Amino acid sequence: MKLTRNLTQKPTSLCFLLFLTTIYMLQGCSEDDQPGLPFNKTPGDGEFYRLKGFGSVDVISENRQVRVLVRVTDSLNFGVTNLDKSDFEVLENNIDKVNDVEANTKIDPDSIPFTIKTVLLLDLSSSVEGKIAEIKTAVKELIQAKVPDQEFALYTFDSKVKLVQEFTSSTSSLIAAVNSLPDIKLDASTNLFQAIIEASGAWQDNIGIDRIEEGSMIIFTDGKHNADPGLRVEDAIDALDEKSVYVAALDGPNLDQPTLIQIVGDENKYIFANDVSKLASVFLEIQDKILTQSKSIYYITYTSPISVPGTQNLKIMINNNRNPGADCLVEKAFSTDGF
Repeated sequence: MKLTRNLTQKPTSLCFLLFLTTIYMLQGCSEDDQPGLPFNKTPGDGEFYRLKGFGSVDVISENRQVRVLVRVTDSLNFGVTNLDKSDFEVLENNIDKVNDVEANTKIDPDSIPFTIKTVLLLDLSSSVEGKIAEIKTAVKELIQAKVPDQEFALYTFDSKVKLVQEFTSSTSSLIAAVNSLPDIKLDASTNLFQAIIEASGAWQDNIGIDRIEEGSMIIFTDGKHNADPGLRVEDAIDALDEKSVYVAALDGPNLDQPTLIQIVGDENKYIFANDVSKLASVFLEIQDKILTQSKSIYYITYTSPISVPGTQNLKIMINNNRNPGADCLVEKAFSTDGF
């Protein structure tokens, strides 16, 4: 699926150019807000990118190698996977490393071992009784679409939360777990918030130079939380602690769309099916977003020319970026002690 990005037309009037320049100076990547940024660093007429760095800069002092991980997302916060070295600006003390032959700059999204953890959290309360066969078929289509480095765990919930299958990459084990789900005599209560709280502890994101392990939760429901009045939506959100979560929502009389969008934090992560026959395509759309996100982390490495100890400044940007905000770049300091 091709991700949709919000593109704006190139400014054609002097007034609009002045307006953009004013907004830019008041908001993100202006020289006042980001000291030392190269001159003329104004929003371009290309696409919109957000950049996020992970941890500190990793340095191998013996060969002066500098290594860093950067995630690139678009205006909708979806991963961007199609960038190469020519798209980046990598600046050490404001000196370009991308085009420095001696720096041997490399930008690669695929060189670090990656495990994708995916939690399936399925609402099996009585409101979906009579639709279980179609739900199972949709979930199995999702499982069949998994990639080799992806592991799924399966939880169900009604008034109680049940772990049906721990994380595994075995397609056959996951299919067997789905087939074991009950078809009839389902509980009338929906303990959505408790289910999120319990399932959110199934994984921890760990993004580092040597290995990346990152997870997402897919919530399927056609209803709303009604089992425990002592729990609030804020409790579920706090438990997620900014972990990635999507909702596959099935149309129903009790569907609580505002609360579900509040949980995912972004309406683009709330995917709606108006009929159970459309549920498989909703799951596959979410899977596509998860896989794209996993490929949006770029491993950037170069050889520093510095041969004396000290603290250096590293800036990473995207050429012609329309983003005027503070997340238009990653800026980090690192030590050259031992170089």
